[in-house]
Amino acid sequence: MMCGRYEKAEDAFLNAIEIDKKNVPAKYGLGVNYIKTGNFGEATDVLLDVVELRNYFPEAHYQLGVALTGLEEYNHAVNAFHYALSIAPSMIKA
Repeated sequence: MMCGRYEKAEDAFLNAIEIDKKNVPAKYGLGVNYIKTGNFGEATDVLLDVVELRNYFPEAHYQLGVALTGLEEYNHAVNAFHYALSIAPSMIKA
C-alpha cells in the first residue's frame, strides 16, 4: 500500500500528464515514484515512454534499469545502465 505522499505525488504527476501527454518531467517523476512504491511494471512502461520522448536523458535510462532490475529483467537492465553510461560517462550510479 502506498504512503500518502506517494499517492499525492502520483496524482500530481498524472494530472500534469493529462494536461500534456508528452510532459517528460512529469512522466519521469511518475516513473521514479512507481519505483519507490515497488510498482516496477508501471515504472518500466512510463520510463520507456520517457526515453522514447527524450532519448538523451541518462537519469531516465538509469531509472529504467532500476525498474527492470525490480522485474528481474537483468539483461535489459544492464543494457539500460550501459546506455546511461554511454551518454553520460561520469554517471557513477550506473
